[in-house]
Amino acid sequence: MGESEASELHTLPASAIAVGARFSDDVYFNDGENMFIAAGKEVKPYHEEALARWKVSALLTRGHRLESDEES
Repeated sequence: MGESEASELHTLPASAIAVGARFSDDVYFNDGENMFIAAGKEVKPYHEEALARWKVSALLTRGHRLESDEES
């Protein structure tokens, strides 16, 4: 994991993963090692579908959800 704004991972509810959302740091599955989506990348419909199919309720990140005009 790269440099980030906070040292500890925090929980991100799966409901925060919506098509078009972007995050300031990488988002990981609950093991904290396997990446779900890279920082700054836009969530696509298949990301939402995967979370539902795999029954993922929460993910982990050091970042935050970016506003539409915010850079990663």
